[in-house]
Amino acid sequence: GEHRKFYGDILGFAAEPWSGGAAFRLGESLLLLSEDNGATVDPPLQARGWRYITLQVADIDTVHDELRSRGVREGLAPVTLGEVARISMVLDPDGNWVELSRRASIVGSVA
Repeated sequence: GEHRKFYGDILGFAAEPWSGGAAFRLGESLLLLSEDNGATVDPPLQARGWRYITLQVADIDTVHDELRSRGVREGLAPVTLGEVARISMVLDPDGNWVELSRRASIVGSVA
């Protein structure tokens, strides 16, 4: 339901068949979603372990604004990290963090 809308319809990942739950493909990456009833909803960003996934995006501000206009919750408004990257964060339906990043080392500049 909500995850198919978020990862499929809004972020544009292709749905994949998987017996363990929902699965989505973007390029060579495969995202597998399984339900853990013991998991924290809206987990804090600052904690031990794996905290978020990163998507490389050419235009952070436009994509961030488009996601917000489609009802996606904001985790962090767009910010430039020196000459390294321009990033923002959004939250999936369970509050998992998704970073949008324009990394200079990948695309040549932060602007």
